[in-house]
Amino acid sequence: MGVAYCIIKGKARLGRKNCSALALTNVNSNHKAKLSKLLQIVKSNFNVRYEQMRRHWGGGIIGSKSLLRISKLKSGT
Repeated sequence: MGVAYCIIKGKARLGRKNCSALALTNVNSNHKAKLSKLLQIVKSNFNVRYEQMRRHWGGGIIGSKSLLRISKLKSGT
């Protein structure tokens, strides 16, 4: 589709208290170069790497409840 999207950490970067989506409809001619550079960065970081990020697992970190359950199974009680 060619729609650029990104996830922004923190609402302060958008300058709003609440925001779930942001759509740009008009861009000033003096800001078009900066916007095109931003779109290029966003597409390379999110859109192109989507499959790679989607398949990334959490890293094998086990929570405390799971650790207790595993230790009980190993000890046999």
